[in-house]
Amino acid sequence: MEKPLSKPQASTAALRKASKSVSATVVAPTTRTARLGLRSSEAQLAVLRRAAEAAHKSLTDFILDSACLAAEQTLLDQRLFMASSKDYQAFLDLLDRPARSNPGLKDLFSRQAPWEQAAAKPTPRATRTTRTTRTVATQKPATARKPTSAAAHARA
Repeated sequence: MEKPLSKPQASTAALRKASKSVSATVVAPTTRTARLGLRSSEAQLAVLRRAAEAAHKSLTDFILDSACLAAEQTLLDQRLFMASSKDYQAFLDLLDRPARSNPGLKDLFSRQAPWEQAAAKPTPRATRTTRTTRTVATQKPATARKPTSAAAHARA
């Protein structure tokens, strides 16, 4: 008689069955050539040793197996979403539904992005450094021009 799986074990088992291609890429080769270096506190080392002994594994095997399982779970959480057939069908229906008008998004996309606004502004011509070593932008003063014609003189 098989022992029922706990909730975390059941979900991990289901994820493994559903994603054999991802699991195959994470499994370590039989000969180990890469080296990992870890630093831990004495308390962490003691916990890892106790857990390795309880699992009847060497410390290295226990740490590698645990780290690979955690990495596998992280990768699967990013790629695989478990859903009931009812929820999956509702999700597909949402994807197939025609897009609705969203005035807020239309307004947002009609405006110029802040970084584009900054690029459209004229850049300062000169900078000077103050005593507090802040750079302060200064505009070059406009020079007064003499009118060259009567029409230009009337505009000035």
